[in-house]
Amino acid sequence: MTNEEYAKFVEKMAPSNLVHPICKRPTLDHAVKGICAEAGEIMEIIKALQYYGRPVSEQHLLEEIGDLYFYTILLANSLGYTIDDIVAANVAKLKARYPEGFSTERANNRNRENEQRAIANCQ
Repeated sequence: MTNEEYAKFVEKMAPSNLVHPICKRPTLDHAVKGICAEAGEIMEIIKALQYYGRPVSEQHLLEEIGDLYFYTILLANSLGYTIDDIVAANVAKLKARYPEGFSTERANNRNRENEQRAIANCQ
């Protein structure tokens, strides 16, 4: 399945009858809350390993990463972005931030204006 096909699949699988009294984009609200919930589930799996020595089920992690991706695509769809838009903006930002590859120095001394310019130029 391509990213475009998956985005259409996500639209089909997401509730279309959401009504929210404050949020003008209920799908946006649903997506953001879903991302937070799924990221929390992934964190719980890793926390259980790190602090309690529980084994990690790679299948469980795969399932939760898939759920996180679902909500990420739902968020992108609700804002009118494609996964290609998101990847292009992220790559542009990271190339502006780390032109020679990661460095702690550049991570601690980011040039947000340069990064924002790079993102604007990729759209």
